[in-house]
Amino acid sequence: MQVRSFDTVGHLVAAGLGIALLPRGAAQAMVRAMGLQVRALSDAWARRELLVAVAAAQSDAVVLQLRDDLLAGCRPRLAANNTSRKTAAAAARKPR
Repeated sequence: MQVRSFDTVGHLVAAGLGIALLPRGAAQAMVRAMGLQVRALSDAWARRELLVAVAAAQSDAVVLQLRDDLLAGCRPRLAANNTSRKTAAAAARKPR
């Protein structure tokens, strides 16, 4: 079965209609909200490489800062305040 949202997947699992493979963040939210249990997967097939998509004009410094923030376990600085987002958006629109 294919559904369009993690929330729907969670409700199906909570209703006993199956199991699901989910990203950690989505699964953790469902555990609290829907009383589900999760099990971590450690098999090689379960590992994923993630990429960051940016506009061609986006500064590499912004991407590197995002990486550093994520590795440090903190909220990305661009999402921390609206001023930073506006500055980053303006910088992204500027041609190199």
